[in-house]
Amino acid sequence: MQEKVVSEHAELPVESKMINLRGQMVILDKDVALLYQVKTKHVNQAVRNNPEKFPDGYVFELNDAEMEQVKNFDQIPSNSHYAAKAFTEKGLYMLATILKGAEATSTTIRIIETYAKMKEAGRNLRQMINEDKEKEYTIEINLMAFKLSRTVKKSKK
Repeated sequence: MQEKVVSEHAELPVESKMINLRGQMVILDKDVALLYQVKTKHVNQAVRNNPEKFPDGYVFELNDAEMEQVKNFDQIPSNSHYAAKAFTEKGLYMLATILKGAEATSTTIRIIETYAKMKEAGRNLRQMINEDKEKEYTIEINLMAFKLSRTVKKSKK
């Protein structure tokens, strides 16, 4: 039986827990635990106990440079000695098949909806850029620890 962790952060938006590592949006194991209201060790235990459900590309351990990066953005405590794990979208979907209960289902739905919204925003952004090359505009996406900004300038004729 998994011990429930009650946290004032449990209802934080999923977006606030997403970070960009290795060119994709991931959620660290400690934040997955917060979202699911369980202990981090239970999340990692689920991965260890079900290795066939987490092939390459589903979850990865952060390397030293990535650990420093997330420490610099206060994503993990600076005195942390364990190597954090990052769950990709696929890894989060697979984790959802292991974690059970009404709260787990609710959290999984929030995660799925967040990834869907991000994909839709990306499609809309690409469409806007492709259709509107005559205008100059700045696009800004703020994902808590990371902020992306790009100015698209008018094309010269």
